[in-house]
Amino acid sequence: MEALSEKIITNIIKGGEPIAYSRDVYVYGLTQLFRILLNLFTTIIIGFGMGMLPESLVFVVCLMLIRSYSGGYHSNSPLRCYLISVIAVIIALGSIKLSVWNVYSSVMLMVISNTILLLYAPIGHRNKLLDDIETLVYKRRLRWILMVVAVINMIFMYSNQITLAFAGTSAVILSAMMLLVPLQFIIDG
Repeated sequence: MEALSEKIITNIIKGGEPIAYSRDVYVYGLTQLFRILLNLFTTIIIGFGMGMLPESLVFVVCLMLIRSYSGGYHSNSPLRCYLISVIAVIIALGSIKLSVWNVYSSVMLMVISNTILLLYAPIGHRNKLLDDIETLVYKRRLRWILMVVAVINMIFMYSNQITLAFAGTSAVILSAMMLLVPLQFIIDG
């Protein structure tokens, strides 16, 4: 993806378009955009293949919003990140499809996961460090996001869209789990 981004930016520069910032910034931004689009496309394909397209979309949107501000584990390589994401989507959707969830377990796990996120997030990782200002801003934004996800989950439950609520809960649980990985390294020293 980085090579494709390089090629696109090179063609833009050759075309005479003015470059306001460093070429590396544009290449990085375009590469990140391609990675996000690949993850979204893969999630849609998995959701469609499992007959759970709405659940996959709820899961990935909630996960992306929460993970953007909670911090936690970040993989050393884009390929590993992609593979972890694919496995997470399959496990989340598979657990919903296999009826591992019920409303009570969902609510209980949502409360526990939200508590973990509210107490400890955001946490930087050696692959994505946070400064004091980022920590403060991310914490505020995360509170709002978690509140919105909880309200949306309640709406899903009351409108009898239980599997969509379970998808939202899965995203919150995974975010809390990804937060606990670097927390364990901090505690262990």
